[in-house]
Amino acid sequence: MVFAALGGFTCSICAPNSMVKVEIEDFAATQFPGRWESIDKSKLKMGSPTPNPCNQAPDRRTHWFMMWVDSR
Repeated sequence: MVFAALGGFTCSICAPNSMVKVEIEDFAATQFPGRWESIDKSKLKMGSPTPNPCNQAPDRRTHWFMMWVDSR
């Protein structure tokens, strides 16, 4: 998986298509402790709907947009 932190309160994760939401959120928490939630950016008027297919390996990977919810 690829993890990219964006300002400490959002992040992006590129993960295998076989992974589900809870697995992605748990992985984010291993990178930065706290509770992360997968968010559809389009509902926040922040771009295209997420999760979405990876632009480099759409048949194998998915991009997830995450927001930090709170510390654990």
